[in-house]
Amino acid sequence: MSGNIPPMSCVLANKNIMDVFNPSSHGSTFGGNPLACAISIEALKIIDMECLGKIRITQQTTQILLNKMFNNNHNKILNVRGLGMFWGLQFNENYDIEKLRLKLLDLGYITCTARNNTLRITPPLTISNHTIEEVIHMLDKTI
Repeated sequence: MSGNIPPMSCVLANKNIMDVFNPSSHGSTFGGNPLACAISIEALKIIDMECLGKIRITQQTTQILLNKMFNNNHNKILNVRGLGMFWGLQFNENYDIEKLRLKLLDLGYITCTARNNTLRITPPLTISNHTIEEVIHMLDKTI
């Protein structure tokens, strides 16, 4: 958030989530430093001005391509869900997603698995539409 100089950590959530915390009930090694907070506020402004529009377009591309892949593989994939650039592909329980994850890793794509036989895909926010198209095409071929 602060470009790692100085280090910064923060939690962003809606009011319902944040109301769980009382003063002094949550702490962080890298939270609250005034310089890091000022830098982080500026970083968020840059992300808002320069990145969010592109991220929305890439999210739409990703969603369209993953849904198309889902339609082509509905016998293997139960569900595609995601928001922003955080996606999960839930496979049938008999599908070996760990084997798929390792194949993708061999191809240079880092993914992880989650409960309910779900492959988690979390590309960087800076990924191009061209690259996301290549990745999803490779994923579709690998399935």
